[in-house]
Amino acid sequence: MLKEKVKRWNAELKAEGIAEGEVKERRTLLRRMKAFGMSISEISEVTGLPEEEIRHLI
Repeated sequence: MLKEKVKRWNAELKAEGIAEGEVKERRTLLRRMKAFGMSISEISEVTGLPEEEIRHLI
C-alpha cells in the first residue's frame, strides 16, 4: 500500500513536470536532513510530506 502511494506521488511529480533527477535530489535532501539530526516529524513539517512517505524514501 505504501509502495503504491510513493509510486503515485512520483507519478504526480513527473506529471507536474518535475524531472526524475529532481525527484532523486529531493530524496537525497530528505536523507541529508535525517543525517543532520532532524526527526521524521520535523522533516514532515518542513517538506509537507507525510511521515509515512518520508520513512519509505529515507
